[in-house]
Amino acid sequence: MKSFRFLITAVLLSSVLLLPSCGDDDTSDCSTAIATGTIDSKTFNFQAGRAVDVSDGVDFRLYSDDVTITNVCSFSSSFGDDAVSIFGTLPSATVGRTELFLLPDLSDGYTITLFDAEEFNNIIAVEGFIEVTEVTDTTISGYLNADSGSGDSVCGTFVLMRC
Repeated sequence: MKSFRFLITAVLLSSVLLLPSCGDDDTSDCSTAIATGTIDSKTFNFQAGRAVDVSDGVDFRLYSDDVTITNVCSFSSSFGDDAVSIFGTLPSATVGRTELFLLPDLSDGYTITLFDAEEFNNIIAVEGFIEVTEVTDTTISGYLNADSGSGDSVCGTFVLMRC
Protein backbone atom coordinates (compact mmCIF):
# COMPACT_ATOMS: atom_id res chain seq x y z
CA MET A 1 0.00 0.00 0.00
CA LYS A 2 2.89 2.40 0.79
CA SER A 3 4.47 1.80 -2.59
CA PHE A 4 1.10 2.38 -4.31
CA ARG A 5 0.73 5.75 -2.51
CA PHE A 6 4.30 6.63 -3.44
CA LEU A 7 3.60 5.73 -7.08
CA ILE A 8 0.42 7.85 -7.18
CA THR A 9 2.21 10.79 -5.53
CA ALA A 10 5.12 10.49 -7.98
CA VAL A 11 2.77 10.38 -10.98
CA LEU A 12 0.77 13.40 -9.78
CA LEU A 13 3.89 15.40 -8.98
CA SER A 14 5.54 14.65 -12.31
CA SER A 15 2.38 15.54 -14.25
CA VAL A 16 2.21 18.91 -12.55
CA LEU A 17 5.87 19.60 -13.22
CA LEU A 18 5.97 18.31 -16.79
CA LEU A 19 2.73 19.72 -18.17
CA PRO A 20 3.08 23.00 -20.04
CA SER A 21 1.96 26.00 -18.08
CA CYS A 22 -1.34 27.70 -18.84
CA GLY A 23 -1.78 31.39 -19.44
CA ASP A 24 -0.10 33.97 -21.59
CA ASP A 25 3.62 33.31 -21.29
CA ASP A 26 4.51 34.56 -24.77
CA THR A 27 8.04 35.93 -24.50
CA SER A 28 7.86 37.37 -28.02
CA ASP A 29 5.26 39.99 -27.07
CA CYS A 30 5.99 42.99 -29.25
CA SER A 31 3.53 45.33 -27.60
CA THR A 32 5.71 46.51 -24.71
CA ALA A 33 9.35 46.99 -25.74
CA ILE A 34 10.76 49.52 -28.22
CA ALA A 35 11.30 47.95 -31.65
CA THR A 36 14.57 46.07 -31.99
CA GLY A 37 15.89 43.32 -34.20
CA THR A 38 18.30 42.36 -36.95
CA ILE A 39 18.36 43.53 -40.57
CA ASP A 40 21.01 42.04 -42.86
CA SER A 41 23.08 40.98 -39.81
CA LYS A 42 22.98 44.55 -38.44
CA THR A 43 21.26 45.64 -35.26
CA PHE A 44 18.06 47.68 -35.56
CA ASN A 45 17.09 49.81 -32.52
CA PHE A 46 14.14 52.11 -33.22
CA GLN A 47 15.01 55.79 -32.88
CA ALA A 48 12.42 57.74 -34.87
CA GLY A 49 9.83 57.30 -37.58
CA ARG A 50 7.63 59.26 -39.93
CA ALA A 51 4.29 58.78 -41.64
CA VAL A 52 3.00 60.56 -44.73
CA ASP A 53 -0.59 60.29 -45.96
CA VAL A 54 -0.76 59.12 -49.59
CA SER A 55 -3.67 58.20 -51.86
CA ASP A 56 -3.54 54.46 -51.03
CA GLY A 57 -2.78 54.68 -47.29
CA VAL A 58 0.09 55.96 -45.18
CA ASP A 59 3.72 55.63 -46.23
CA PHE A 60 5.91 55.02 -43.20
CA ARG A 61 9.59 54.66 -42.37
CA LEU A 62 11.22 53.60 -39.09
CA TYR A 63 14.85 54.61 -38.55
CA SER A 64 17.41 52.88 -36.37
CA ASP A 65 19.66 54.66 -33.89
CA ASP A 66 22.72 54.21 -36.13
CA VAL A 67 22.12 57.61 -37.77
CA THR A 68 21.65 61.09 -36.30
CA ILE A 69 18.18 62.51 -36.91
CA THR A 70 17.30 66.05 -35.88
CA ASN A 71 14.06 66.37 -37.89
CA VAL A 72 12.49 63.06 -38.90
CA CYS A 73 10.14 64.75 -41.40
CA SER A 74 13.01 66.14 -43.48
CA PHE A 75 15.54 63.35 -42.88
CA SER A 76 16.61 61.15 -45.77
CA SER A 77 19.19 58.41 -45.46
CA SER A 78 21.68 58.11 -48.28
CA PHE A 79 22.34 54.95 -50.20
CA GLY A 80 25.64 53.58 -49.00
CA ASP A 81 25.42 54.96 -45.47
CA ASP A 82 25.54 52.56 -42.55
CA ALA A 83 21.83 52.82 -41.75
CA VAL A 84 19.15 50.16 -41.54
CA SER A 85 15.48 51.09 -41.67
CA ILE A 86 12.00 49.70 -42.22
CA PHE A 87 9.46 51.04 -44.69
CA GLY A 88 6.11 50.28 -46.21
CA THR A 89 2.58 51.57 -46.63
CA LEU A 90 -0.14 51.14 -44.02
CA PRO A 91 -3.58 50.53 -45.57
CA SER A 92 -4.95 53.53 -43.62
CA ALA A 93 -4.30 55.78 -40.62
CA THR A 94 -6.73 53.87 -38.41
CA VAL A 95 -6.33 51.63 -35.38
CA GLY A 96 -6.04 47.98 -36.35
CA ARG A 97 -3.76 45.07 -37.21
CA THR A 98 -2.49 44.16 -40.66
CA GLU A 99 -1.05 40.67 -41.11
CA LEU A 100 2.04 40.29 -43.29
CA PHE A 101 1.89 37.66 -46.04
CA LEU A 102 2.86 36.98 -49.61
CA LEU A 103 1.25 34.34 -51.81
CA PRO A 104 3.75 31.98 -53.51
CA ASP A 105 2.74 33.21 -56.97
CA LEU A 106 3.25 36.84 -55.79
CA SER A 107 -0.31 37.68 -56.87
CA ASP A 108 -1.34 39.06 -53.48
CA GLY A 109 0.20 40.07 -50.20
CA TYR A 110 1.02 42.72 -47.68
CA THR A 111 4.71 43.08 -46.89
CA ILE A 112 7.07 45.61 -45.39
CA THR A 113 10.71 46.14 -46.31
CA LEU A 114 13.67 45.77 -43.97
CA PHE A 115 16.32 47.90 -45.68
CA ASP A 116 20.12 47.96 -45.38
CA ALA A 117 21.30 51.18 -47.06
CA GLU A 118 24.99 50.28 -46.88
CA GLU A 119 24.55 47.08 -48.90
CA PHE A 120 21.47 48.41 -50.76
CA ASN A 121 19.66 45.25 -49.67
CA ASN A 122 15.85 45.11 -49.57
CA ILE A 123 14.67 42.26 -47.33
CA ILE A 124 10.96 41.57 -47.59
CA ALA A 125 9.15 40.74 -44.33
CA VAL A 126 6.36 38.29 -45.22
CA GLU A 127 5.52 36.94 -41.75
CA GLY A 128 4.12 38.71 -38.70
CA PHE A 129 2.07 41.88 -38.46
CA ILE A 130 2.02 45.63 -37.97
CA GLU A 131 -0.57 47.03 -35.59
CA VAL A 132 -1.65 50.64 -35.13
CA THR A 133 -2.81 51.28 -31.56
CA GLU A 134 -3.32 55.06 -31.55
CA VAL A 135 -3.74 57.80 -34.14
CA THR A 136 -3.62 61.54 -33.41
CA ASP A 137 -3.20 64.62 -35.60
CA THR A 138 0.57 64.47 -35.05
CA THR A 139 1.49 60.80 -34.41
CA ILE A 140 0.70 57.19 -35.26
CA SER A 141 1.66 54.69 -32.54
CA GLY A 142 1.78 50.94 -32.67
CA TYR A 143 3.91 47.85 -32.72
CA LEU A 144 5.14 45.32 -35.21
CA ASN A 145 6.50 41.83 -35.46
CA ALA A 146 8.07 41.61 -38.92
CA ASP A 147 10.00 38.55 -40.06
CA SER A 148 11.57 37.76 -43.42
CA GLY A 149 11.56 34.05 -42.71
CA SER A 150 15.33 33.94 -43.25
CA GLY A 151 16.73 35.36 -40.02
CA ASP A 152 15.92 39.05 -40.40
CA SER A 153 13.26 40.31 -38.00
CA VAL A 154 12.18 43.33 -35.96
CA CYS A 155 9.75 43.30 -33.06
CA GLY A 156 8.47 46.10 -30.80
CA THR A 157 6.76 49.44 -30.45
CA PHE A 158 7.11 52.63 -32.48
CA VAL A 159 5.77 56.18 -32.67
CA LEU A 160 5.65 57.82 -36.12
CA MET A 161 5.54 61.58 -36.56
CA ARG A 162 2.91 62.59 -39.13
CA CYS A 163 4.63 64.78 -41.71
